[in-house]
Amino acid sequence: MLLTPRIVAADRAAGRSAYIGEGINRWPAVHRFDAGRLVRLGVEGAPAGSVLHAVGEQGVAIRDVAEAIGRGLDLPVTSITAEQAQAHFGFLAGFLALDMPASNAFTRELLSWEPSGPGLVADLEQGHYFAARQPERPHGTTARRPRVRAPWLTRQPAVFLIGVAC
Repeated sequence: MLLTPRIVAADRAAGRSAYIGEGINRWPAVHRFDAGRLVRLGVEGAPAGSVLHAVGEQGVAIRDVAEAIGRGLDLPVTSITAEQAQAHFGFLAGFLALDMPASNAFTRELLSWEPSGPGLVADLEQGHYFAARQPERPHGTTARRPRVRAPWLTRQPAVFLIGVAC
């Protein structure tokens, strides 16, 4: 699941781009093409039972992500408390509060995999996640809006944050 669009949507809805506390907690990130290439390499050559980390960046500070979103949406960037995070981010609040750096050293060595895509902040700076949204149709209107595919389906944002598997 791509979490970045959900973070952008939460910030857009709140009218501010937020991070929890000091925002120094980190999430690993990977370019989607790098992740796809790694899946292929893993299926073709990883020994059974291997644990592979699709990590292009070992840890991107959540504050850096919030600042990039703030620039992209032209929103103020603010720190919020853990208590405020639930109202702002919903189910993502608990994840965004975690510090989850991850190493790709074993994966790179095992499969000769070298991530080459842009980093998360660089991808956010390209604007894929901030495309203007179509206004909702007024209630009772019969005219159809032109069909607009979601930006992540038409432009394919290049980076996603990996989640935690339990």
